Amino acid sequence: MKIAVRTAFFLIFFLSTAVYAGDKALEAISGRSIEPLPQTDIRIDGYRKDYKKKKKNHIQLTAKESAKIKAEEERVRILEEKEREKEKEQKTSEQQKEPKPAEAEKPAPGYTGETVNGVREGKGKLVLENGDIYEGNWKNGKKSGHGIYLFANGIKYNGNWSEDLMHGDGSLIFPDQSQYYGELTKGKITGYGMFIYADGAVYEGNWKDGRWHGEGCFKLRYGRSLKAVFADQQVVKILKEEEKDDTDIKAE
Repeated sequence: MKIAVRTAFFLIFFLSTAVYAGDKALEAISGRSIEPLPQTDIRIDGYRKDYKKKKKNHIQLTAKESAKIKAEEERVRILEEKEREKEKEQKTSEQQKEPKPAEAEKPAPGYTGETVNGVREGKGKLVLENGDIYEGNWKNGKKSGHGIYLFANGIKYNGNWSEDLMHGDGSLIFPDQSQYYGELTKGKITGYGMFIYADGAVYEGNWKDGRWHGEGCFKLRYGRSLKAVFADQQVVKILKEEEKDDTDIKAE
């Protein structure tokens, strides 16, 4: 009975979208020849947080013992808060004494590199007005072959291009340090790849238009994992599921 209940609970949180790279990252990618990743469903958030919950103490305490524990917790909280304030004041004082570093000069917009008959061909670097920078290979005036694209907000793509679109093997690194390694097709995350989320969870498997599609495996940093066949981010068939005991969960 417990296994059945656990399985039902386990499935609830997988039957919706789970991929995210931060709202700002999504906004930055949108409209720049790469499919935006869907936001996280609140049920997946609950699933992610569930394994981190502290287990309740089932030992019944007297009112006097409970009050004593609460008083001690409050005393520790106040001491920690004072210590944080002290550290903050000290850090502010040190920052005021330190000379401010000179602001790095931004590269001027424009193209520098190889051309053939006035058309970008070979290796070159392009700086856009919005601060985006592409450095890599060109063919007939378009990004083609290997190249690195730095978005102004910190997103970085390193991989293959075709006809000005991210196409082939590559990697995407987002400002929150979530990362994607795998295939892209005409600017969309389509093919086989691995996405490492900022909280340590990992999805590895097949993708279509930025969504789980085909066989894949979703693993939390510690504990649960689910291997299944997905269709547009929905579970079609469970292949394997695992859940570690609390004793196996390491301290972060």
